Amino acid sequence: MVERYSLRVIWDDLALPELACSFKLAIGPTKMLLAFCGVFAVCTLGYLMDRCTNTVVAVSQNQHFSSAPIQTELDVYISGRSEDVKEFVKKSKGHSDTQRQGVFSTLWVFASGCFHNATTQLLDLSNANIYSNVKYVLDNVWLCLCAVGWAFRFHPLYSVIYFSAVFLIGVFVGGAISRCAALEFAKAERPGLFEATGYAAQN
Repeated sequence: MVERYSLRVIWDDLALPELACSFKLAIGPTKMLLAFCGVFAVCTLGYLMDRCTNTVVAVSQNQHFSSAPIQTELDVYISGRSEDVKEFVKKSKGHSDTQRQGVFSTLWVFASGCFHNATTQLLDLSNANIYSNVKYVLDNVWLCLCAVGWAFRFHPLYSVIYFSAVFLIGVFVGGAISRCAALEFAKAERPGLFEATGYAAQN
């Protein structure tokens, strides 16, 4: 006997309804607020650590103009070798236009620039070669990973402290968001912000 499927059963078997349900679970106000708090905590931590330690060497390309582009250790590391970074730091000690800035702010500026370049190239509809656009995006992702490697190599103490704290913040926020999603999916309950954070703190 051939089993007949109604349109309702066929619709339920498709992946689209499940995807829509997952999207609805992901954009709950409590979960969005938790994610925002996590990002805010990460950025605030980096800002405070930069206020305490300015260890990255940065040199202005034109000392006569305050708006001139600034070259940092990270720029030298990305475009050259690790030996070039040491030489750059050594030469910058005698420059009057040498500046000091934090590791987090250096990574933030570099990563935001990579993100801007990648999204601009990816959404460039005039370029029909989608493969080159995707490759350009992956190249920028690789540059961001190299930037993290630079931080651990030349500023290890700062990087260990900061990224360990970021990991703990991510675990805490992720646990709270997962708790909200699990209760909403299994029991159709929507726990509050303090209930979710309390569960994450206990576990």
